[in-house]
Formats: sequence, structure tokens, C-alpha cells
Amino acid sequence: MKLLVDGVVYGWGWRGGVRRVFDEVLPRLAATGVDLTLVVPHSADLTGVAPAVQSRAIRSPSLPRTLKPWRLWSRLAPWIDGVLARRFWRALHGDVVLTTHYTRPPIRCPLICPAYDTIFEMFPESFEDKFRQSVMRAKRAAVKAADVVVCISEQTRKDVLRWLEAESRKCRTIPLAPSVTESLFSTRQPVKRERFLLYVGDFRSRYKNFDFLARALASQSFAAFSSYQLVVATTQAPSPLEAERLFKVLPPSRLHFQAPCSDAELAGLYAGCEALICPSLYEGFGIPVLEAMSFGAPVVCSNAGALPEVGGKLAYYFDPQDADSFHGTLISALADGRRPDLARERRVWAGRFSWDRTAAAYLNACREAMEVDTGRYRSRTTNHE
Repeated sequence: MKLLVDGVVYGWGWRGGVRRVFDEVLPRLAATGVDLTLVVPHSADLTGVAPAVQSRAIRSPSLPRTLKPWRLWSRLAPWIDGVLARRFWRALHGDVVLTTHYTRPPIRCPLICPAYDTIFEMFPESFEDKFRQSVMRAKRAAVKAADVVVCISEQTRKDVLRWLEAESRKCRTIPLAPSVTESLFSTRQPVKRERFLLYVGDFRSRYKNFDFLARALASQSFAAFSSYQLVVATTQAPSPLEAERLFKVLPPSRLHFQAPCSDAELAGLYAGCEALICPSLYEGFGIPVLEAMSFGAPVVCSNAGALPEVGGKLAYYFDPQDADSFHGTLISALADGRRPDLARERRVWAGRFSWDRTAAAYLNACREAMEVDTGRYRSRTTNHE
């Protein structure tokens, strides 16, 4: 099987959760003997990508940024780069294409499209409108064109059917897995600091509900937790204006940003926190939930999106719009703490999710897509966002 992977996520300039999926899955697919080619933007940063995948990466052509005057060429560059990318893809040959983020390469073979969530559709106020509309158009077109739509949770599958009007017969649920686990970082010592609660990931997007968390912890009703620090493990530190706004809610003595946060540093935070807090209004999956559980930590999370599916019966749930609900749930979670029997159950639950199984399911999806009658394929228009 010759698998072509449209690695647009490697050109984003940051290493988010979507890229994490392919950093884990692609080396495992390559190890099975699949003839894998990763097609990445010309400026893609492949730092941290497994050598087995780096050696199979090719870069699509791009307009040289040395052209003078660039203020003129910069206006033409997106259009020209699109033309070059389409010509580049048409010269490739493969049995199946896997897009990493809602693209439709112009090549006559089956297409597999992962679907991560429907946040743009459900929370339009969280995004700039022009950008949101662009992503939504790309999602709908890619899902419609795909032969197999990979949904990262059952909740995501239901939402894709509802919001993107996908065909049920094409949708397959393939769960994700934890990457930062106690088994991989068993020698990592817990972070030594005063008692702290841990928040992992994006704190800017409104649907992540971080402001709710900060305001709740700052309120008088949470006075019993005033000695707890909130540590935010994220990829980018807040801007001065963001920090000023947030520190007005929780002072620097109670709010700390660990940014950027390496996997080893994150392991130490999971090992040392009193609990992981995930107040999101929606998640398509929720990898930090499983990662924290793999360290035996209590997980206090909202009852929204796929979080109850990921946390199972071992997480502590609250209404993400009700501070009283959060208060009661946090008290229960901290009272149980890392009790040995509960910590053991959490580790066992997290161990049920593995990237090996995720990669094996992707391989099955590729084989399934190849069984589709290839005679019906027409050239697809590339949509590189």
C-alpha cells in the first residue's frame, strides 16, 4: 500500500493536539511496512518528527521569499503557492490519501479525512468570522469528498453527522490515546511547589472556559482553596495584555504559566498536581484527561462534549457554567486525592487507550478505503488552509 499523507499541520508553526496525533500514528504506520510519503509545506518544521517519518517526507514547492520587492510578491504568493501545490500533487501516485486537516489533494485515489470536533460550528463567537467561515467550508468539502471519515470519539461522530451532514456509512470512530504517561516518564520527579491545580492547553479560546475557572477560584466561595496555585501548561505564554487581564482575576502568586512546556516538564506537573482541571464547554476528545489519569491524578472536568466518554466513571464531573457545581465536584475530587486504590484504577483506565491500537485502526481504515471502486474518482481541488 502506498499511503500519501497531506501534512499541512506541519506547516502551522506550533505543535498542537492535531499534530500530536500524527507524530504518534505515522511512525507506527511506517513500522507496519506501509509505503508512506509525508507531503509537507516547503517551510514545515519537522523538529521532533520520528526519523522513520522524516526520511519519507517531501516538501511541496513554494515561491522563493527572496524575491524583490516582497511587498508585491507577498500578495501573489498564496495564489502561486496554491498553483504549485496542485501541480506537485498531480504528479504523485498513491493508493490512498490521508489528510491531516481537511484538505482535498487533486489526486485520483481514496481519501481519508479525520474529524476532530465541531467547535467552529457550535461556538462561532470564539473565532474571527472570516477565518471560521473558511475552515467550515474546508471541513464540509473534505468530509463530503472523503471515502472514510475518522472521528476521534463517539461524541465527535454524532456531532459530525449533525453539524457537517456526513454520511453515517463513511464515519468510523478511532479514539486517541495519552502520549505523556507515567510508564514513559517513570523516572520523572513530581514538581515540588505549594499545592497546585493543573490546567493543560489553550487558555485563550472562549469555549475552553478558562475565564470561568479563574473567576471561580478567585471568588469568595472558593476561599478554602486560596492556598492552591493554578498552573497552566501551554505552548505559548500570555501576551502582556492577556497577563494583565488574568492577573487582575488571580494574582501572580496564585496563577503561573508554564510556557512552553515540554513533555518531561508536563510529566512532572501531572505527577505533582492535586488535580487536573478541564472546564471546557466542548472537547472532541481530551488527551490530558487520560495523561493525568496515567499518573494516578484526580481529574475534575466538565460534563460536556466527549469528556465523559474519555474520563469514564473515574473522572469527577461538573456543569461548566455553574460555579457551585464546580465547587462541590472539586471538594469531592480533592477529598479522594491520589488514594492508592483509585490511582490504580485511573492508571488501568488510561491504559485501555493506546496509540498502537489507534494506528492499527487507521491502517484498517486505509484498507477499507482502498476497497472502494476507484473508477468513480475525479480530480479533487486542493484546499490548503
